[in-house]
Amino acid sequence: MPLKIILVYDSSNNPLRVEGIRVELFDAVRGNLLQARNSIDLNPRADGQPSTEWGVELDFPLGSSPLDIYITDPLYRYPGNTVRYLNGRLQDRIYIDVLRLPTAASSHVAAPVSLQPLDLSQWVEEHSDWDDDQRDAVRNLLFNYMAIVAQPDRLRSSESMGKVAENWGRALKRLGFPIDIFAKTPTSSKSNPPSAQLSRKADIRPAQASL
Repeated sequence: MPLKIILVYDSSNNPLRVEGIRVELFDAVRGNLLQARNSIDLNPRADGQPSTEWGVELDFPLGSSPLDIYITDPLYRYPGNTVRYLNGRLQDRIYIDVLRLPTAASSHVAAPVSLQPLDLSQWVEEHSDWDDDQRDAVRNLLFNYMAIVAQPDRLRSSESMGKVAENWGRALKRLGFPIDIFAKTPTSSKSNPPSAQLSRKADIRPAQASL
């Protein structure tokens, strides 16, 4: 199976030198987990200084099924980022901007009045103490979470996908979003959820000769 190098960057396109961001590779059709690893320094220097290459190495299986990448985080800093429908035959390095969530919720912001995209975006915008990057991160997490929970059959059949939803749901709860609203909403209103958003950058480039 071809080995892919997935490098993580922050919203300023700088290497994200953070350990423990979990990168999970799924079969996009079946929803089963293929491999997962935590981000590390991929090219540690002899002098102990961090390198400019942080991320993971994953084996991408060859086959007809497209592949998805989901980002989770046990510390709830960077969950919610995705890259969808990758081709396992590509022999490339993948560069992803991973957006960081704000660390706290605003208690004065009321719950959204519905699950309509405009109402959800309005809920995000009303958090005046979040900057633009943090709002983008929350919006990215929120709509990608909706795309997962709108497929209950897949969640029931894939324990690993259920764990992704659980991690993302907990991240939203920490930010004050009432995730119970999804269970209280009639099925008909959830039949057309917003499409999952990609992370801000998913740049696939040819592998360098040094690899």
